[in-house]
Amino acid sequence: MSVLIVERRLELGGLWKRHLERQGKTVDLVSGEEEAIAYLSEHDADMIVLDLVLEDGSALTVSDFA
Repeated sequence: MSVLIVERRLELGGLWKRHLERQGKTVDLVSGEEEAIAYLSEHDADMIVLDLVLEDGSALTVSDFA
């Protein structure tokens, strides 16, 4: 299962990333709307963990795009 984490606080996103990787997931971490949309344009994600308060862009834009 592939997971995309969109989290503005990279230390928190890194914590979630390491936990999910220990569970056998393939995980990528980005910090804003543009990075998330660029990622989703090139890759599929089975699950998205999305910070609702992004500093760069809108979480709703990411969810609409996904």
